[in-house]
Amino acid sequence: MASTSRIPELSATIAANTAVLDDYLKTYNAPQPSFDVNGHASLIYPPDIDAAKEAIEEATQELNELVQSPRALLMGSANIFAARAFIFKFDIGELVQADGSISYEDLATSTGVNQGALEALLRLAIAHRIFAEPIAGRVAHSAASNFLREPSIATAGKAFADDYFPTSATIARALFEHPQANEPTQAAAAVLNCAGGKKSLYEILADHPQRAKVIRDTISLWKQLPGFSWNHLVIGFDWVVSPSAASFAVGAKFSHLRWIVQDLASGLAGHPPVPDEADIDFMEHDFFQPQPKATQGAAIFFMRWILHTWSDVHCYGILQALIPSLTRGSTVLVMEQLMPVHGSVSIIRERGIRDRDVGQLGLYNGRGRDLEQWKRLFAEANGKGRFRFAGVSQPEGSVLAVLEVVWEG
Repeated sequence: MASTSRIPELSATIAANTAVLDDYLKTYNAPQPSFDVNGHASLIYPPDIDAAKEAIEEATQELNELVQSPRALLMGSANIFAARAFIFKFDIGELVQADGSISYEDLATSTGVNQGALEALLRLAIAHRIFAEPIAGRVAHSAASNFLREPSIATAGKAFADDYFPTSATIARALFEHPQANEPTQAAAAVLNCAGGKKSLYEILADHPQRAKVIRDTISLWKQLPGFSWNHLVIGFDWVVSPSAASFAVGAKFSHLRWIVQDLASGLAGHPPVPDEADIDFMEHDFFQPQPKATQGAAIFFMRWILHTWSDVHCYGILQALIPSLTRGSTVLVMEQLMPVHGSVSIIRERGIRDRDVGQLGLYNGRGRDLEQWKRLFAEANGKGRFRFAGVSQPEGSVLAVLEVVWEG
């Protein structure tokens, strides 16, 4: 039988931590949280206040779910995704004035969408605090919808509407048709585009450059977050002792290193300017093909945020392609997120991590891995255990860890 004390426990946690957060906001005259259009943007808090904020999120989420029926937790609402996709696809954020409001009738005229359908979708969004209806029949911005006026968010929204939401809804079907979930040509994104077994999302996007640009721009938003900063790589490995080919950030910091950056021709096109102090060359290369002679004897091969988009079968191929250029003691550095052991992080944080993981499954049949799964992947990569796991570093504040693997030869 469940304990009867959990509700007051959660209530006490919420009260204690909201007091900490409120005291901080008052002390530093910071804006109070609000759903209004002029409500504050996301604030960056010091670690102790951020911990209190996370405790509030987790406790309120648990309390909310605890007082619901199990059936409500199981079923949830799928239609809010339809409302969000509609908002993104029809640029509703731009059609609603920044400081005013617009009627449903005018929105229907501007979008060409049936007014009844438009009202149904927007009122569902409003019930989720996306937009507001300050006067009956008129739509205005809320704090959340106001972000849609930022071009980068609007661009990301189009990727969600056209690719991410539909792909997510197709994952179960794709797994029913292709339960092994190994091939990118059989992932939900491929099945959704009627190309299952024929083309992967990579190949599909190659035929649709504008759509590909939208997805690239969306991914770049993630890379701009502090947790994905290249600076974590600078401090996450001893580059003074171990020379390597890695990133502009490392090259600028340790200018004695020579790098070779490899990518497909499409990836190398339009690369950013090379810092004057960095010794960097660029080489067209497909990482499924054996390394060329030019890289033989390189001390380190570095892969950042690559392997999570591939199943184990294809990760083996990527690692095996390095072997022609490896010598005994060569290092392979892999910078990826470590999937947490269930219960080792807050449920709020774990949900975000698991959500991104399922996203990779849907797009590419990729997957995240916990530390033991990474170790097993390296050990099995060539069937002889010659890729030896040497350690892992998790720089403070970094979403990604640096895994070090040594080639035993």
